[in-house]
Amino acid sequence: MIIHPRLTKFSSAYTKGSLAQRFVLTEKINQKIFGNTVKLYSGKKNNYPAEIIEDCYNFCTPEDKNIMIKPLVVSENDDFAGGTKIMEKMGMYVGYLMELPVTKNDKINIRTLPSLMHESTHVLDYLLNPKFLKNDLDFFNNSKYCEDCFKFYEEHFYKLNENNDEQKEMLKTAEKETIKFLKTLPDDLKITFLKFMRYSMQMEEHAYRQDVHYARILKKLGKHVDNEELKDYNKILLFPEKINIVEKLLSKTIKNEREKLKPQSLIQKIKSIFIRKSNTNV
Repeated sequence: MIIHPRLTKFSSAYTKGSLAQRFVLTEKINQKIFGNTVKLYSGKKNNYPAEIIEDCYNFCTPEDKNIMIKPLVVSENDDFAGGTKIMEKMGMYVGYLMELPVTKNDKINIRTLPSLMHESTHVLDYLLNPKFLKNDLDFFNNSKYCEDCFKFYEEHFYKLNENNDEQKEMLKTAEKETIKFLKTLPDDLKITFLKFMRYSMQMEEHAYRQDVHYARILKKLGKHVDNEELKDYNKILLFPEKINIVEKLLSKTIKNEREKLKPQSLIQKIKSIFIRKSNTNV
């Protein structure tokens, strides 16, 4: 798989600056998207086709990109969680697809807007941080280990824990198991995998912050909001603490890999020659 740059990332005018600055830009664009979309729901009508929401969304992005919104069939009526996919065509990443839960009439209810903002954050963070997508490409192209790596991430890092007494133990276990798991991976995948986990959690942390921010705004506007949308998932998922664990392991792994690549020092070479000569004389 390769990347179609024009369709999958914003130009350098938007992607410069620090990660924090790019996250702020995501939030500014999200604010415009939310303001534009919520106007549709200002009256009594609470359901709109995905195509109309998609038009509202794309109208607010600073550059034209291939971003689609598709109805998502859910198993339960109260399931309002969405998803983001990277669209593929002829061996190339060509854009982003947001899947959002719909009503029985295939329309997007106002209760879905926090999920829209959550998934929008993912899409915009990809567009503004090309290294996220590039690392995902390197990670998912390694099909031999990809499935096991993703399962490990979901089991130890994308894991809910609302029990405060067990949270510290869970963090210790996550770190210990990651150290063990890294030993099963080839050297060239270790850094890619740790970066995948770091970038994934940074994006999720950001998306959940935006999710609850807009859920609270909707509630203030007098709109019905699901209680699940008002939860602070970063406290339940412990993303800041888990990101810290991964960054520590990533720093250590990069240092170890650099040490392996260093040429032997002159003193080490002289010692090696001296030892070989000594052994020959014996």
